[in-house]
Parts: sequence; C-alpha cells; structure tokens
Amino acid sequence: MNRLVIFAHYDKDNIIDDYVIYYLNQLKLSFNKIIFVSDSDLSKKELSKLDGIADYIQAYHHNEYDWGSYKFGFKIALDNNLLENTDELLLCNDSVYGPINSLEPYFDKMSKSESDFFGMFMNEFGLGVWDEKSGKYKEAQQPHLQSWFLLLKKNVFTSDLFKNFIFSVKHFDNKNDIINNYEIAFTEIMKKEFKYSYFYTSPNSNSVVNAAQKMLKEGFPFIKTSLIKRFGLMGGVFKINNSILNIHIKNNLKRYNSVNIIRLFFRIIKYLRRSSNVIIIKNI
Repeated sequence: MNRLVIFAHYDKDNIIDDYVIYYLNQLKLSFNKIIFVSDSDLSKKELSKLDGIADYIQAYHHNEYDWGSYKFGFKIALDNNLLENTDELLLCNDSVYGPINSLEPYFDKMSKSESDFFGMFMNEFGLGVWDEKSGKYKEAQQPHLQSWFLLLKKNVFTSDLFKNFIFSVKHFDNKNDIINNYEIAFTEIMKKEFKYSYFYTSPNSNSVVNAAQKMLKEGFPFIKTSLIKRFGLMGGVFKINNSILNIHIKNNLKRYNSVNIIRLFFRIIKYLRRSSNVIIIKNI
C-alpha cells in the first residue's frame, strides 16, 4: 500500500513548531512520501527541521490558507508523477495536536472499506443562518467532513471531479466564504460520484470543539489547537495520554498570552455544562 500525505502548515511567527514535527514523524510511519506546504515564509533554519521527514517542500505566503496549500501540494504531486504509484492520499493540517494514539487502525479501516473517501469527523452542522422570525442565528444542517483530515482513495484523487475542485481554490477574504466554498462544498461535490464515510460524528454538536474531553475518552486521536489555546492550560479539562505530545503542547502554549485564572475558571464551567449533553457516535 503506497500512501502520500499533503500537509498544510501556517504559523504567524514563521516557525515549524515541535508538535508539527511530532505529527509529521507519526505520519511518516504510515506514509511513503510527505509533501509539506506552508503558507508562511520560512527561513532555512526552520526548513532544516524537515530534513529526513518531508520529501517535497514549498514554503511562502501564498494567502490561500489550508485549501490553497492542499492545491499547491497536489500540483507538486502531479508535476513529480507521484500519483501514479499512490493508492491513498491524506490531506491534513497543523490545526490539531496529535496524534495522541496510533492512526494505523484508521488507515486500515479505510483500506478495507467500500467507501471512497473518509473524514476523521463528520460535522452535522454548517454555518449559522439568520432567522428573520426569531431574530437569531440558527445552525444549518449542512453535513460535511471537516477538512483538517481527509483520506482519499485513488479513484477520487485521480478523478476530474476532484481535480476541477482542487484547482478552483482561490483566496477569499471572508472565512465563511472559505468554509462554504471549500470545506462544506468538498463533501457536497465529491458525494455526487463517490461514497464517503467518517470515523466520528455528533448529531447534536460539533463535538471536536464543544465536547473535546468526551471525544478524548472515546479514543479520538486529536484535539484542536484553538481549543487548547482558548483555555491556556490542560489540567483538569483535557486529559491527553501522551507524555511526549503534552510537552510539545505546553511548549507551543508559551508563545501565546496567558489566560486570566478567574476568567478561565468560569469559561471551563460553562464549557463543561454545554458539553454534558453532547452525543458522540464512533465508527472505528
């Protein structure tokens, strides 16, 4: 089984953090080649961290975010004739800490599945829709695979449908436009010709963000970096059973402002209350 990963990176300080190197090294255990594409201007010193890890590297500020990095990485794969001998393609990015545990069971399940593409998490909701009657935003039912971890089989990534989609990626100023046109649209467009599946979902919440501690108990192998940064610490809320990864996370957090303890306490209480009724469906 030949596997290729396109890894999308961005760092505001133009750094390849240790948790990113950890993630890449874990991927290297299961993948034959790694294409690393950064939306940051990285120095030679930073790029040297990828020696022996990434096979192809592109690093400059292209301003098309993660989907742009996926596009440029796919072009690198085409230009270097890498897809001909590739059976499975992974699109992933550095917006998560992990993997906390082995990813091999996920790759094995996909390889044996009749589905054509997978996501780590199926988000049952899309962007909020304004309801004129209530005067409030309501969550729209727009089921889609979250784009920070997408596994594609050969019939998908060699199809015209996928190529037309990925090469249509361009810059948008508004984040909601990116979500609508790429993250949500990817599932909607690909399912016209291909069968998809997922490893986790929640019918009543985006539990990757809203119930991370429950997800971890279910064996979910990642946690969003934005969530950890919001709380500013890990103790008592998120139990990550990976001592090496914990060190990398704590080192990464040193680059961000500390959180007011009193404000943090109430934030945690509110978070735990909100997540108490979240239902998690595990498909692995």
